[in-house]
Amino acid sequence: MEVTETTENNNQSLDDVCVYNAKQYGDEFVGLKYENKKLTVQFPYGYRKAESQKEQRKDILNLISVLSSFSAHRDSYYPEGNNSKKLKQFPIHSYIHIITSFMNYGYYKETEIVYKKNNTGKISWNKTIKSVTPQLINDKSYYFDFITRNINYNVSELITKIHEYIVYESFEKIGFLFCSYLPAKPTLKFNKKLFTIIIKSKMAETFNERTLLLFKNMLDIIDYLDSDSENTNYYYGVNRFDHVWESMINDVYGIDDKQNYYPRCYWNINGKVIDFKDDDFRSTTLRPDTIMITGRNTPEQKIFILDAKNYKYGVTPSTYNLPASDSITKQLAYGDYIYKQECEGKMHKSKEIYNAFILPYDSHDTTGNVNPKLFGYASSDYVKEDERNYYKIWGVLLDIKNLMYNHTAKNSKAIEELAKIIDGKSL
Repeated sequence: MEVTETTENNNQSLDDVCVYNAKQYGDEFVGLKYENKKLTVQFPYGYRKAESQKEQRKDILNLISVLSSFSAHRDSYYPEGNNSKKLKQFPIHSYIHIITSFMNYGYYKETEIVYKKNNTGKISWNKTIKSVTPQLINDKSYYFDFITRNINYNVSELITKIHEYIVYESFEKIGFLFCSYLPAKPTLKFNKKLFTIIIKSKMAETFNERTLLLFKNMLDIIDYLDSDSENTNYYYGVNRFDHVWESMINDVYGIDDKQNYYPRCYWNINGKVIDFKDDDFRSTTLRPDTIMITGRNTPEQKIFILDAKNYKYGVTPSTYNLPASDSITKQLAYGDYIYKQECEGKMHKSKEIYNAFILPYDSHDTTGNVNPKLFGYASSDYVKEDERNYYKIWGVLLDIKNLMYNHTAKNSKAIEELAKIIDGKSL
Protein backbone atom coordinates (compact mmCIF):
# COMPACT_ATOMS: atom_id res chain seq x y z
CA MET A 1 0.00 0.00 0.00
CA GLU A 2 1.30 3.43 -0.92
CA VAL A 3 0.63 5.93 1.85
CA THR A 4 -0.05 9.52 0.91
CA GLU A 5 0.43 12.30 3.40
CA THR A 6 -2.31 14.54 4.73
CA THR A 7 -2.28 17.86 6.52
CA GLU A 8 -4.56 16.53 9.26
CA ASN A 9 -2.32 15.37 12.10
CA ASN A 10 -1.16 15.94 15.64
CA ASN A 11 -0.20 19.59 16.18
CA GLN A 12 3.14 18.63 17.76
CA SER A 13 6.28 18.40 15.68
CA LEU A 14 8.99 15.82 16.31
CA ASP A 15 11.28 18.63 17.45
CA ASP A 16 8.71 19.50 20.12
CA VAL A 17 8.23 15.86 21.10
CA CYS A 18 11.85 14.68 21.45
CA VAL A 19 13.45 15.69 24.76
CA TYR A 20 17.15 15.26 25.46
CA ASN A 21 18.94 15.52 28.81
CA ALA A 22 15.70 15.84 30.80
CA LYS A 23 17.63 14.34 33.72
CA GLN A 24 19.54 17.61 33.93
CA TYR A 25 16.29 19.25 35.05
CA GLY A 26 15.35 16.57 37.58
CA ASP A 27 13.17 14.32 35.38
CA GLU A 28 14.83 10.92 35.12
CA PHE A 29 12.02 9.27 33.16
CA VAL A 30 13.07 7.74 29.82
CA GLY A 31 10.49 6.71 27.23
CA LEU A 32 7.13 7.91 25.87
CA LYS A 33 4.89 10.01 28.06
CA TYR A 34 1.49 11.42 27.06
CA GLU A 35 0.04 13.78 29.64
CA ASN A 36 -2.54 16.57 29.30
CA LYS A 37 -2.79 15.96 25.53
CA LYS A 38 0.95 16.44 25.07
CA LEU A 39 3.37 13.72 24.02
CA THR A 40 7.07 13.71 24.88
CA VAL A 41 9.74 11.15 24.02
CA GLN A 42 12.51 11.48 26.59
CA PHE A 43 15.91 10.02 25.72
CA PRO A 44 18.55 8.96 28.27
CA TYR A 45 21.04 11.49 29.49
CA GLY A 46 23.90 12.04 27.06
CA TYR A 47 21.98 10.76 24.03
CA ARG A 48 23.03 12.65 20.90
CA LYS A 49 20.27 14.73 19.33
CA ALA A 50 19.07 13.62 15.92
CA GLU A 51 19.71 15.97 13.01
CA SER A 52 16.69 15.09 10.87
CA GLN A 53 13.11 13.83 11.23
CA LYS A 54 14.12 10.55 9.61
CA GLU A 55 16.81 10.03 12.26
CA GLN A 56 14.41 11.12 15.03
CA ARG A 57 11.90 8.45 14.01
CA LYS A 58 14.66 5.86 13.82
CA ASP A 59 15.87 6.89 17.30
CA ILE A 60 12.36 6.58 18.75
CA LEU A 61 11.93 3.05 17.41
CA ASN A 62 15.36 2.10 18.71
CA LEU A 63 14.54 3.55 22.15
CA ILE A 64 11.34 1.47 22.28
CA SER A 65 13.32 -1.61 21.23
CA VAL A 66 15.96 -1.07 23.95
CA LEU A 67 13.34 -0.48 26.64
CA SER A 68 11.50 -3.61 25.51
CA SER A 69 14.68 -5.70 25.66
CA PHE A 70 16.22 -4.42 28.88
CA SER A 71 13.48 -3.04 31.13
CA ALA A 72 11.20 -5.03 33.42
CA HIS A 73 7.97 -3.77 31.80
CA ARG A 74 7.62 -4.71 28.14
CA ASP A 75 4.42 -2.81 27.43
CA SER A 76 3.90 -0.23 30.12
CA TYR A 77 5.20 2.13 32.73
CA TYR A 78 3.39 3.21 35.88
CA PRO A 79 4.52 6.69 36.91
CA GLU A 80 5.58 7.16 40.50
CA GLY A 81 2.95 8.63 42.75
CA ASN A 82 0.03 7.25 40.72
CA ASN A 83 -2.37 4.51 41.71
CA SER A 84 -1.48 1.73 39.28
CA LYS A 85 -4.93 0.16 39.72
CA LYS A 86 -6.40 3.08 37.82
CA LEU A 87 -4.01 2.68 34.91
CA LYS A 88 -4.03 0.02 32.22
CA GLN A 89 -0.91 -1.23 30.51
CA PHE A 90 -0.26 0.71 27.32
CA PRO A 91 0.37 -1.96 24.65
CA ILE A 92 2.81 0.03 22.57
CA HIS A 93 3.97 -2.96 20.54
CA SER A 94 0.39 -3.64 19.47
CA TYR A 95 0.00 0.00 18.37
CA ILE A 96 3.22 -0.23 16.35
CA HIS A 97 2.10 -3.52 14.77
CA ILE A 98 -1.25 -2.03 13.70
CA ILE A 99 0.50 0.96 12.12
CA THR A 100 3.15 -1.05 10.26
CA SER A 101 0.62 -3.67 9.13
CA PHE A 102 -1.68 -0.96 7.77
CA MET A 103 1.16 0.78 5.93
CA ASN A 104 2.18 -2.53 4.34
CA TYR A 105 -1.20 -4.09 3.59
CA GLY A 106 -3.93 -1.47 4.05
CA TYR A 107 -7.24 -2.17 5.79
CA TYR A 108 -8.17 -5.76 6.50
CA LYS A 109 -10.75 -7.14 4.11
CA GLU A 110 -12.23 -10.62 3.99
CA THR A 111 -10.29 -11.91 0.99
CA GLU A 112 -9.33 -15.30 2.41
CA ILE A 113 -11.69 -18.25 2.42
CA VAL A 114 -13.25 -18.84 5.83
CA TYR A 115 -13.61 -22.52 6.75
CA LYS A 116 -16.03 -23.80 9.36
CA LYS A 117 -18.05 -26.87 10.24
CA ASN A 118 -21.32 -26.44 8.40
CA ASN A 119 -23.62 -28.28 6.02
CA THR A 120 -24.03 -25.27 3.72
CA GLY A 121 -21.41 -23.95 1.33
CA LYS A 122 -18.81 -25.63 -0.82
CA ILE A 123 -17.28 -28.66 0.92
CA SER A 124 -13.51 -28.72 1.44
CA TRP A 125 -12.81 -32.46 1.43
CA ASN A 126 -9.17 -32.02 2.35
CA LYS A 127 -9.98 -30.11 5.55
CA THR A 128 -13.02 -32.32 6.26
CA ILE A 129 -10.90 -35.49 6.19
CA LYS A 130 -8.30 -33.87 8.48
CA SER A 131 -10.74 -32.31 10.96
CA VAL A 132 -13.89 -34.48 11.09
CA THR A 133 -14.10 -38.03 12.42
CA PRO A 134 -16.20 -40.20 10.07
CA GLN A 135 -18.86 -42.66 11.22
CA LEU A 136 -18.30 -46.35 10.43
CA ILE A 137 -21.36 -48.16 9.02
CA ASN A 138 -20.93 -51.67 7.65
CA ASP A 139 -17.15 -51.14 7.51
CA LYS A 140 -17.58 -48.01 5.38
CA SER A 141 -16.79 -44.40 6.36
CA TYR A 142 -19.54 -41.81 6.15
CA TYR A 143 -19.24 -38.06 6.81
CA PHE A 144 -22.28 -36.33 8.27
CA ASP A 145 -20.46 -33.07 9.11
CA PHE A 146 -18.35 -31.12 6.64
CA ILE A 147 -15.83 -28.27 6.61
CA THR A 148 -17.25 -25.78 4.12
CA ARG A 149 -16.07 -22.53 2.62
CA ASN A 150 -18.17 -19.49 3.56
CA ILE A 151 -18.01 -15.72 3.65
CA ASN A 152 -20.35 -13.84 5.95
CA TYR A 153 -20.52 -10.53 4.14
CA ASN A 154 -22.13 -8.56 6.95
CA VAL A 155 -19.49 -9.69 9.45
CA SER A 156 -16.80 -9.20 6.81
CA GLU A 157 -17.76 -5.55 6.40
CA LEU A 158 -17.95 -5.08 10.18
CA ILE A 159 -14.46 -6.48 10.80
CA THR A 160 -13.11 -3.98 8.25
CA LYS A 161 -14.89 -1.15 10.07
CA ILE A 162 -13.42 -2.31 13.37
CA HIS A 163 -9.96 -2.39 11.80
CA GLU A 164 -10.51 1.15 10.50
CA TYR A 165 -11.30 2.24 14.07
CA ILE A 166 -8.17 0.59 15.51
CA VAL A 167 -5.96 1.99 12.75
CA TYR A 168 -7.21 5.52 13.39
CA GLU A 169 -6.76 5.08 17.17
CA SER A 170 -3.17 3.89 16.62
CA PHE A 171 -2.22 6.72 14.27
CA GLU A 172 -3.90 9.32 16.46
CA LYS A 173 -1.85 8.27 19.50
CA ILE A 174 1.61 7.55 18.09
CA GLY A 175 1.36 7.50 14.30
CA PHE A 176 3.07 10.83 13.72
CA LEU A 177 6.18 9.42 15.37
CA PHE A 178 6.60 7.31 12.26
CA CYS A 179 5.03 9.30 9.41
CA SER A 180 2.90 12.39 8.78
CA TYR A 181 -0.14 10.42 7.60
CA LEU A 182 -3.44 10.28 9.47
CA PRO A 183 -6.28 8.08 8.20
CA ALA A 184 -9.85 9.28 7.87
CA LYS A 185 -11.93 9.20 11.04
CA PRO A 186 -13.87 5.94 11.46
CA THR A 187 -17.64 5.88 11.04
CA LEU A 188 -18.05 3.18 13.67
CA LYS A 189 -18.32 4.12 17.35
CA PHE A 190 -16.31 2.23 19.93
CA ASN A 191 -18.11 -0.77 21.39
CA LYS A 192 -15.73 -2.91 23.38
CA LYS A 193 -18.07 -5.89 23.79
CA LEU A 194 -19.11 -6.01 20.12
CA PHE A 195 -15.57 -5.49 18.82
CA THR A 196 -14.25 -8.27 21.05
CA ILE A 197 -16.96 -10.77 20.04
CA ILE A 198 -16.52 -10.13 16.32
CA ILE A 199 -12.73 -10.39 16.39
CA LYS A 200 -12.70 -13.54 18.51
CA SER A 201 -15.22 -15.17 16.20
CA LYS A 202 -13.03 -14.33 13.19
CA MET A 203 -9.94 -15.69 14.97
CA ALA A 204 -11.73 -19.03 15.42
CA GLU A 205 -12.33 -19.25 11.68
CA THR A 206 -8.97 -18.30 10.20
CA PHE A 207 -5.77 -20.30 9.73
CA ASN A 208 -3.69 -17.40 8.41
CA GLU A 209 -0.90 -16.58 10.90
CA ARG A 210 -0.50 -12.96 9.77
CA THR A 211 -4.25 -12.40 10.16
CA LEU A 212 -4.28 -14.06 13.57
CA LEU A 213 -1.42 -11.79 14.70
CA LEU A 214 -3.31 -8.74 13.43
CA PHE A 215 -6.45 -9.77 15.33
CA LYS A 216 -4.46 -10.44 18.51
CA ASN A 217 -2.97 -6.94 18.44
CA MET A 218 -6.40 -5.46 17.72
CA LEU A 219 -7.74 -7.23 20.79
CA ASP A 220 -4.88 -5.91 22.92
CA ILE A 221 -5.74 -2.33 21.94
CA ILE A 222 -9.49 -2.87 22.44
CA ASP A 223 -8.78 -4.31 25.89
CA TYR A 224 -6.64 -1.26 26.69
CA LEU A 225 -9.34 1.19 25.61
CA ASP A 226 -12.11 1.93 28.07
CA SER A 227 -15.30 3.58 26.80
CA ASP A 228 -16.27 4.49 30.36
CA SER A 229 -13.06 6.38 31.17
CA GLU A 230 -11.88 9.83 30.24
CA ASN A 231 -8.30 9.07 31.25
CA THR A 232 -6.26 9.56 28.07
CA ASN A 233 -2.81 9.70 29.65
CA TYR A 234 -0.45 6.88 28.75
CA TYR A 235 3.16 5.98 29.42
CA TYR A 236 5.84 3.65 28.15
CA GLY A 237 9.28 3.75 29.70
CA VAL A 238 11.21 3.64 32.97
CA ASN A 239 11.45 6.01 35.92
CA ARG A 240 15.21 5.55 35.95
CA PHE A 241 17.47 4.39 33.13
CA ASP A 242 20.11 2.96 35.50
CA HIS A 243 18.97 -0.64 35.25
CA VAL A 244 18.71 -0.49 31.47
CA TRP A 245 22.24 0.94 31.22
CA GLU A 246 23.57 -1.79 33.53
CA SER A 247 21.77 -4.50 31.57
CA MET A 248 23.14 -3.29 28.23
CA ILE A 249 26.71 -3.21 29.57
CA ASN A 250 26.32 -6.70 31.01
CA ASP A 251 24.78 -8.02 27.78
CA VAL A 252 27.61 -6.73 25.59
CA TYR A 253 30.62 -7.29 27.85
CA GLY A 254 29.64 -9.72 30.61
CA ILE A 255 30.02 -13.44 31.23
CA ASP A 256 27.00 -15.61 32.04
CA ASP A 257 28.30 -17.11 35.30
CA LYS A 258 29.19 -13.89 37.11
CA GLN A 259 27.54 -15.24 40.29
CA ASN A 260 30.78 -17.15 40.87
CA TYR A 261 32.44 -13.79 41.47
CA TYR A 262 29.97 -12.52 44.09
CA PRO A 263 31.51 -12.02 47.54
CA ARG A 264 29.15 -13.49 50.13
CA CYS A 265 28.73 -12.45 53.74
CA TYR A 266 27.41 -14.27 56.80
CA TRP A 267 26.48 -13.91 60.46
CA ASN A 268 27.64 -16.33 63.17
CA ILE A 269 25.26 -16.33 66.12
CA ASN A 270 26.04 -18.80 68.90
CA GLY A 271 27.81 -21.06 66.45
CA LYS A 272 24.97 -20.99 63.89
CA VAL A 273 26.06 -19.56 60.53
CA ILE A 274 23.50 -17.50 58.67
CA ASP A 275 24.81 -17.49 55.12
CA PHE A 276 23.77 -14.63 52.82
CA LYS A 277 23.92 -16.96 49.85
CA ASP A 278 20.73 -18.62 51.10
CA ASP A 279 17.49 -17.66 49.37
CA ASP A 280 16.28 -15.51 52.28
CA PHE A 281 19.34 -13.26 52.00
CA ARG A 282 20.12 -13.56 48.28
CA SER A 283 18.94 -10.01 47.57
CA THR A 284 21.53 -8.62 49.99
CA THR A 285 24.48 -10.29 48.28
CA LEU A 286 27.07 -7.89 46.88
CA ARG A 287 26.87 -8.20 43.12
CA PRO A 288 29.25 -6.68 40.58
CA ASP A 289 27.25 -5.32 37.63
CA THR A 290 29.42 -7.07 35.05
CA ILE A 291 32.37 -9.46 34.99
CA MET A 292 34.26 -9.32 31.69
CA ILE A 293 36.99 -11.89 30.96
CA THR A 294 39.48 -12.06 28.11
CA GLY A 295 41.57 -15.14 27.30
CA ARG A 296 39.40 -17.23 29.58
CA ASN A 297 40.95 -20.44 30.94
CA THR A 298 44.29 -19.64 29.32
CA PRO A 299 47.56 -18.38 30.83
CA GLU A 300 46.64 -14.94 29.47
CA GLN A 301 43.28 -14.71 31.27
CA LYS A 302 42.35 -11.23 32.53
CA ILE A 303 39.34 -10.31 34.66
CA PHE A 304 37.63 -6.91 34.43
CA ILE A 305 35.14 -5.89 37.14
CA LEU A 306 32.80 -3.36 35.52
CA ASP A 307 30.36 -1.11 37.37
CA ALA A 308 27.89 0.58 35.00
CA LYS A 309 26.97 4.02 36.35
CA ASN A 310 24.28 6.06 34.63
CA TYR A 311 25.80 9.27 36.00
CA LYS A 312 25.95 12.75 34.45
CA TYR A 313 29.72 13.20 34.45
CA GLY A 314 30.10 12.34 30.75
CA VAL A 315 27.82 15.26 29.84
CA THR A 316 28.25 17.56 32.84
CA PRO A 317 31.85 17.10 34.11
CA SER A 318 31.35 18.01 37.76
CA THR A 319 32.87 16.08 40.67
CA TYR A 320 29.33 15.78 42.07
CA ASN A 321 28.53 13.55 39.10
CA LEU A 322 31.25 10.96 39.77
CA PRO A 323 30.86 7.61 41.60
CA ALA A 324 31.28 8.25 45.32
CA SER A 325 33.14 6.54 48.17
CA ASP A 326 30.62 3.72 48.68
CA SER A 327 30.89 2.67 45.02
CA ILE A 328 34.70 2.90 45.10
CA THR A 329 34.92 0.80 48.27
CA LYS A 330 32.64 -1.89 46.82
CA GLN A 331 34.77 -2.16 43.67
CA LEU A 332 37.91 -2.59 45.77
CA ALA A 333 36.14 -5.29 47.81
CA TYR A 334 35.14 -7.13 44.63
CA GLY A 335 38.76 -7.06 43.48
CA ASP A 336 40.06 -8.31 46.85
CA TYR A 337 37.52 -11.15 46.85
CA ILE A 338 38.46 -12.38 43.36
CA TYR A 339 42.18 -12.02 44.14
CA LYS A 340 41.77 -14.07 47.36
CA GLN A 341 39.74 -16.76 45.57
CA GLU A 342 42.47 -17.11 42.96
CA CYS A 343 45.25 -17.25 45.54
CA GLU A 344 43.39 -20.08 47.27
CA GLY A 345 43.03 -21.95 43.99
CA LYS A 346 39.24 -21.64 43.83
CA MET A 347 39.36 -19.98 40.40
CA HIS A 348 41.43 -20.26 37.26
CA LYS A 349 44.29 -17.91 38.04
CA SER A 350 44.23 -14.68 36.05
CA LYS A 351 47.26 -12.83 34.85
CA GLU A 352 45.64 -9.52 35.80
CA ILE A 353 42.51 -8.19 37.57
CA TYR A 354 41.16 -4.77 36.63
CA ASN A 355 38.42 -2.43 37.86
CA ALA A 356 36.39 0.15 35.92
CA PHE A 357 33.37 2.44 36.14
CA ILE A 358 31.42 2.72 32.86
CA LEU A 359 29.60 6.05 32.34
CA PRO A 360 27.52 7.26 29.36
CA TYR A 361 28.44 10.25 27.19
CA ASP A 362 27.98 11.79 23.74
CA SER A 363 31.10 11.40 21.61
CA HIS A 364 29.58 13.65 18.89
CA ASP A 365 30.75 10.99 16.43
CA THR A 366 28.13 10.03 13.84
CA THR A 367 30.08 7.15 12.25
CA GLY A 368 28.94 4.59 14.84
CA ASN A 369 32.53 3.36 15.29
CA VAL A 370 33.24 4.93 18.66
CA ASN A 371 35.89 3.53 21.00
CA PRO A 372 35.61 3.76 24.80
CA LYS A 373 37.36 6.75 26.35
CA LEU A 374 39.35 6.88 29.61
CA PHE A 375 38.96 10.01 31.72
CA GLY A 376 40.74 9.16 35.01
CA TYR A 377 40.70 6.69 37.89
CA ALA A 378 39.46 6.34 41.47
CA SER A 379 41.12 4.72 44.47
CA SER A 380 41.22 4.92 48.27
CA ASP A 381 43.83 5.94 50.85
CA TYR A 382 43.58 2.58 52.62
CA VAL A 383 45.26 0.82 49.66
CA LYS A 384 48.44 1.44 47.69
CA GLU A 385 47.07 2.21 44.26
CA ASP A 386 50.13 0.82 42.42
CA GLU A 387 50.31 -2.40 44.42
CA ARG A 388 47.58 -4.20 42.46
CA ASN A 389 45.95 -3.31 39.14
CA TYR A 390 42.41 -3.36 40.52
CA TYR A 391 43.31 -0.77 43.17
CA LYS A 392 42.88 1.79 40.41
CA ILE A 393 39.26 1.90 39.28
CA TRP A 394 39.38 3.36 35.79
CA GLY A 395 36.73 5.79 34.61
CA VAL A 396 35.52 4.90 31.10
CA LEU A 397 33.04 6.78 28.92
CA LEU A 398 30.87 4.93 26.39
CA ASP A 399 28.79 6.66 23.73
CA ILE A 400 25.25 5.87 24.86
CA LYS A 401 23.62 6.25 21.45
CA ASN A 402 26.20 3.99 19.82
CA LEU A 403 25.68 1.35 22.51
CA MET A 404 21.89 1.47 22.14
CA TYR A 405 22.22 0.84 18.40
CA ASN A 406 24.99 -1.78 18.72
CA HIS A 407 24.29 -3.84 21.84
CA THR A 408 25.29 -7.21 20.38
CA ALA A 409 25.42 -9.84 23.12
CA LYS A 410 28.94 -10.98 24.06
CA ASN A 411 30.41 -8.68 21.42
CA SER A 412 34.00 -9.92 21.04
CA LYS A 413 35.17 -6.80 19.19
CA ALA A 414 33.68 -4.47 21.83
CA ILE A 415 35.20 -6.59 24.62
CA GLU A 416 38.62 -6.45 22.98
CA GLU A 417 38.42 -2.66 22.56
CA LEU A 418 37.34 -2.07 26.16
CA ALA A 419 40.01 -4.42 27.55
CA LYS A 420 42.69 -2.66 25.50
CA ILE A 421 41.64 0.72 26.87
CA ILE A 422 41.56 -0.42 30.51
CA ASP A 423 44.70 -2.55 30.69
CA GLY A 424 46.63 -0.05 28.56
CA LYS A 425 46.22 2.48 31.36
CA SER A 426 47.00 5.43 29.08
CA LEU A 427 45.18 8.70 29.63
